[in-house]
Amino acid sequence: MVRELEDRRAGGYGPALPIVWTYLGLGETAVSLQWLETALAERDPFLGSAMVFPAYYTIRNQPQFQRLAEQLKLPA
Repeated sequence: MVRELEDRRAGGYGPALPIVWTYLGLGETAVSLQWLETALAERDPFLGSAMVFPAYYTIRNQPQFQRLAEQLKLPA
């Protein structure tokens, strides 16, 4: 699944957040945080859900996630 999502990006536009969610589901938090950085750089409109979407619960305490939330000006 991840390979297919990444291939879509290579062949044209594919949003980063589905890749983030897939890696989160696989328990790959470091890689999911890297893709979350990509989503921020691309200004993904769904990043605002990061503080309420349950998929993010496993990484909310990570310093990298907290920095991203600050950059987005999301409440803790």
